[in-house]
Amino acid sequence: MKKIGIKKMAPRISEKTFEFLAENFQSANYGAELLLNNFPDLFLLTLRRELAGQFTAGELSFLICIYNGTILGPALGQILIAQVEDSFTIYPDMHEEKWGVTRDEIVDKIKSLTTFQAACLEIWANSFWYGGRSDKNERDLREYIKTLI
Repeated sequence: MKKIGIKKMAPRISEKTFEFLAENFQSANYGAELLLNNFPDLFLLTLRRELAGQFTAGELSFLICIYNGTILGPALGQILIAQVEDSFTIYPDMHEEKWGVTRDEIVDKIKSLTTFQAACLEIWANSFWYGGRSDKNERDLREYIKTLI
């Protein structure tokens, strides 16, 4: 049986987050540990069960493209639609030509997502560029998007 390793961390959280954890769990510390430990599984299940097959290869490539140079922030799951619309405003013809993506189709798909699904998609797209894996300089876009096709 493989032993599960435990890593000590001390993430800084806002007062709002602390209050949420204290109100919804037996203690703020327990809530933080529970959520942090379960998030990877929730994230992967959302990608595989809810988002896989929802977007074309071109649309996924486009999303990764617009997250190059983007820092994720506190509005996670709420700014994906703005990122997409801004990109079409700034580069009106590029995305259809380069990725085969039309504004109306992808905007409709993004709007149909829950906030959590959109947040997972943002994390996934951003991770192509900024994930901590050692192979990121050699990462192949076509291989990366296969997880969601």
